Amino acid sequence: MDYSRRKRLCRLKRSYISTSFLGIKPCCFCPFRLKVLSLPQQHECAKEPVLPRSGPCFLYIIFKIMKIFAVGMNYILHNKELDGALYKPEEPVIFTKADSSLLKDRKPFFMPDDLGRIDYEAELVVRICRLGKSIPQRFAHRYYDAVTVGIDFTARELQRKLRDEGKPWELCKGFDGAAVIGQWVEKEKLRDIQALRFRLDVNGATVQEGCSADMLFKVDELIAYISRWFTLKTGDLLYTGTPAGVGPVNIGDRLEGWLEERKVLEFNVK
Repeated sequence: MDYSRRKRLCRLKRSYISTSFLGIKPCCFCPFRLKVLSLPQQHECAKEPVLPRSGPCFLYIIFKIMKIFAVGMNYILHNKELDGALYKPEEPVIFTKADSSLLKDRKPFFMPDDLGRIDYEAELVVRICRLGKSIPQRFAHRYYDAVTVGIDFTARELQRKLRDEGKPWELCKGFDGAAVIGQWVEKEKLRDIQALRFRLDVNGATVQEGCSADMLFKVDELIAYISRWFTLKTGDLLYTGTPAGVGPVNIGDRLEGWLEERKVLEFNVK
């Protein structure tokens, strides 16, 4: 096989690996000319990346960029178990998680070796469906289209240390696999989003139960507040806080999350 042909086949192989890894279907492909771009561009509904055309013989690979927002201390009874007092923060406590912390599709959670005790925190998660900045609260309901149950895994001992030192929480809540997410349920299939019941079972026993009506800051309030500081984009996620009942996970545990009567989350700890 001549050198030029081997070179073209190698490029073809690499392109298939890249597109397979990203889950992207090319709009067209030609092994003789390959162009790879990194563009922060998303489909309007965040279901499939957009592949722009710039000629009939180019393959474009687009890397999706998303943000994971989370809310701390948004249920009053959880605040009591965390700090021993019933209180409401003056403003929402917002932190972010790395995109590498996202865990989905029933993949197992691997316990970190060096972070000490890891606690589960079951939460309602909403999916942002459109671009928005400085969103008025009365319009916030237009900016999310689906809900599920997720787990905000927390390195509890490290969190206490960071809180005592007045440091942010990313280290104790943003490690790999710390943002577990279940199957999405379209908002239209649910009743009032501020009247949803959810629960977490560990090894068949219910350990956490919550209702979105008990949130200190409601979903629309949170979206309006966060959008004051950040531009929300299609595909961004919002973890809305955990109710009381958090506790440690152990290797071999099986976790199941329920939204009303739907089981939307299921995975093992390894």
